[in-house]
Amino acid sequence: MLNYKKWGNVFEEDTPLGQYAVYDTKILAISQYANKNFLSRLTDGLGA
Repeated sequence: MLNYKKWGNVFEEDTPLGQYAVYDTKILAISQYANKNFLSRLTDGLGA
């Protein structure tokens, strides 16, 4: 399970290796929206 800590406008992702990956929340939100939109269009196209 990843552990997200809010820090300003970014999230720090604690990985098991102790490395940090920092995501801009706007980019993260846009990418999540785009993925959901793409998946919904794909399933509609397949008639699912």
